[in-house]
Amino acid sequence: MGLSNKTEADGMAVATLSSLVARRMKDRLAGVYTVGDDDLFRWVSLAYDLCGPAKIEPSAAIGFGGPHFFAQQPGWPDVL
Repeated sequence: MGLSNKTEADGMAVATLSSLVARRMKDRLAGVYTVGDDDLFRWVSLAYDLCGPAKIEPSAAIGFGGPHFFAQQPGWPDVL
């Protein structure tokens, strides 16, 4: 897939899903996504601009990726 696993999101980066986790998440997980460091830092900056001194790590900012992805889809907000 071309992913290097080299990221500033050190708390969230994993190179391979373990078979234990894969079995446990099979019926609980609808999908996954990745984002680049540029997006992470942009979202950290946006959170700071909007919330003042609230500090989040880049690994926490990846949570903005899901809603961002859905908001870009045709028919939004009908996709939910």
